[in-house]
Amino acid sequence: MNDRICWSRRQLLGAGVVGGLTLAAGFGGTATAAPPPHPLDRLIPTLYGPAALTSAVRGAAVQGDRVHLLSRFVTDKKLLRVGTFDLNTGAHISTHDLDLGAATGSVSARADDKYVYLGIAASPSLWRFDPASGEVVAFATVGGATTWAYDIVLDGDDLLVGTYPACRLLRVSRSTGAVTDLGRVGTSMYCTAIASDETNVYAATAAPGQLNAYPRDGSAPVDMTPLLSPSPVGVLGLAAAGGLLYISCGREVISMRPDGSERVARTIAPEDRYIDKLFAAADGSVYALARTTTNVYRVAESNLEKIGTPYHDVENTAFEQRPDGSFVGATGLGQFWRMQPSGEAQVWESADSFGYPEPAQSMLAHTSGAVWVGGHSALTVHDQLRTPAIPGAPAPKHRTRRIHVNGEPKSITQGPDGSVYLALYPSTDVVRIDSNTLGVTKLTTIDNEQMRPMNMHFDAPRNQLVIGTTAKQRVFNGGVSFVNASTGETQVLRDVLPDQQVRGFTIADGIGYAAGDTYAEGSSTPRRATAQLAAIDLATREVLWRAEPIAAVKSYENVLVVGRTLYALCRRPRIWLSLDLGTGQVTGQGELGGYGGLGTMDGRVFSWVHWALAIDELPSAARPADAPTRLYEGVPAGWYNNATFATVPKRNGTWGMYGTDLGWFPLGR
Repeated sequence: MNDRICWSRRQLLGAGVVGGLTLAAGFGGTATAAPPPHPLDRLIPTLYGPAALTSAVRGAAVQGDRVHLLSRFVTDKKLLRVGTFDLNTGAHISTHDLDLGAATGSVSARADDKYVYLGIAASPSLWRFDPASGEVVAFATVGGATTWAYDIVLDGDDLLVGTYPACRLLRVSRSTGAVTDLGRVGTSMYCTAIASDETNVYAATAAPGQLNAYPRDGSAPVDMTPLLSPSPVGVLGLAAAGGLLYISCGREVISMRPDGSERVARTIAPEDRYIDKLFAAADGSVYALARTTTNVYRVAESNLEKIGTPYHDVENTAFEQRPDGSFVGATGLGQFWRMQPSGEAQVWESADSFGYPEPAQSMLAHTSGAVWVGGHSALTVHDQLRTPAIPGAPAPKHRTRRIHVNGEPKSITQGPDGSVYLALYPSTDVVRIDSNTLGVTKLTTIDNEQMRPMNMHFDAPRNQLVIGTTAKQRVFNGGVSFVNASTGETQVLRDVLPDQQVRGFTIADGIGYAAGDTYAEGSSTPRRATAQLAAIDLATREVLWRAEPIAAVKSYENVLVVGRTLYALCRRPRIWLSLDLGTGQVTGQGELGGYGGLGTMDGRVFSWVHWALAIDELPSAARPADAPTRLYEGVPAGWYNNATFATVPKRNGTWGMYGTDLGWFPLGR
C-alpha cells in the first residue's frame, strides 16, 4: 500500500472514482481570516450553574493528626485550595484559597512540624504555607515559569525536590530557602521519585527510567540504571531502609544494596498494575501502595504481603504511616483514609467542604435527555433539565448526581441500550456505567504503551468500542483499540499511523478515520515531516488507505466525517481543512484562531476553538458557503481538553461549557 495515498473502492462512498487521485501538497491558497460575528443576536446561551464540582487532589501532606489536601486545579477564581481535615474524626478544620500567581494547580506536598511545602504546576517557586496563620510565601526558586516541583522529600534540615520538565534534583534549605542544584537526573522530563539514607541521596525518573545515587561526600553521582527492571513508565517510587534501596519499577518492587548486591525483585500482581508509593517506617519496614486497587502491602524478604485495602480502584496522592502504626492516605478523588495494621479502615469524603467547580474533561448528551459531564475522577449526571422560554433567562433547577471513576474521562459515548462508556486517563481503563443504577463495571485496560484516550465511539453493528489513543512519553506509535462491549476482549493496533500519535479519531459508515500527530508525548523531535490521515475497515480492521493531503501539516488535532467530506482541525499549523473523500481533493481550508473540537448536527458542521473561545459553523453540504460563520465568540474557557459538542438535533443546539458552568447553546436553523 502506498502511504502517500491509497483509496479503496469501498472508501469512495459511491463517488464512481477508483484511482489516479492527487492530493494538494501545500495550502493551495490564502488562509481565510477569522469569520465575522453572526448577525443573529438571538443566539444566547442559557447557564445551569457548575457543570462539575471536583474534590480532585494532587498533593497531600500529613502533619500530626491532620491531613492537608491540595486542589489538583485552581478554582474558578484562579486560587489554589488547601483543605485541612482531622485524621481521627474526618472533621473539616479549615479551607484556604491561596493566590499563587500564574499557577495552574498542585503537584506535591510535604509537611514538617510547622509548615506545608507546596509543589505547584507552572510555578518557578516552591511555596511555604503556614496552616496556623493561612500565610503563604514563595519560599525558594526551583526553576522557570513552567516548572513543576514533582516530588518533595524531607532530608534532615533540608528538602529534596525533583522537577519537571528540567528533571533536576535540588536541595533546599528549610531554614534559609537556599537552593543547591545536584544536576539533571536523566533524559526524561520527570524526576518522579527521591529517597535518602546516611550515605546517599537517590533520585529516579519516568520513562526511559534513570536511577542515580548522589554520595553525601560530594563525589560524582553513581548510575544505578543498569540494575533496574524493564519498565514502560520508568521508576514510580523509592524508599531507603536498613541499608537497602527499594524501587518500584515497572511490574516489580526491587531491593538492593547501593552497590547493587543482594538484589531481589518482587512481582507486582497484575490487578495492581503498578506500585505508586513506597514508604519506609521508623522501624525499618517498607510498605507499598498499589495504583489501581489501593492494596497496601508490606515489602517482605521475597514477596509483597498484603495488609489490606482501605478503599478501592483509585489512585492515591499520599501514603504515610503514623506513630501508632496506622496508615494514612489521600486519593486523587479527594477521599482521605486511615487503616489499622489489622486492615480495618475508615474513609472520609472531602467534597462537601473542599469541592470546587472544574473545567469539563468531556461531555455526552444522553438520549434520555440527561447530560453527562466528565470531571477529574468523577462524572456528574445532570437530569430533569428544562430550557426557559426566553433565551438567556435563568435556568430552572435540576437534579445532579455524582459518580466516582478511576481517572479522567477523556471520552464518553453511549451504547444502544443506554449504557454509558468512558475511556480514562492515565489508567487507559474502559468502563461501562448503567444509566439507571449508575453502577460502574470495568471492561478492560488498553495499556500496550498507550496513555491518553482521545476519542471513543460505539460501533453498534459489531458491538464494539473503537478508541484512538496517544502513547506514553517518547513512544511514537499511538493506537486504535477495538473493545468487545460484552466481553471486554481488546485488540490494539499500533501501526495504523506509523511513527505518529492517533490524535483524532472518528467513525462513519463502517469506516474508522484516524488523524496523526508526528510529535510524541514529551518529545520535540518528530520522526516524520508530515502527519497522515488513515481509514480502517471496522469489520476487518484493515487499513484501507493513508493520505497526506497537506504536506505542511505536522499535527492533526481532530477529525470528523459528514457525508462524503472529511473535516480536520490541525495543531501545527493551526488551520482547518475539508477533504472530499470521493476525489481526494482539499475543498476548503483556513484559520479559526486555534484548534479544538468538531461537531455535527443535521448535516451541519461546527468547530469550537477553545483557544479562540469561539464557536463557528463550517461550510458544508447542508450550508454551502465560502467561509465559516461565527456563531459565538468570547465564550469563557471551560474545557480541560478540546471542546466536546453534545448536540440535540431536535432542539437545534448543543450542550457545552461557559466557563465552569453547564450551558445550552442554540445553534440556529
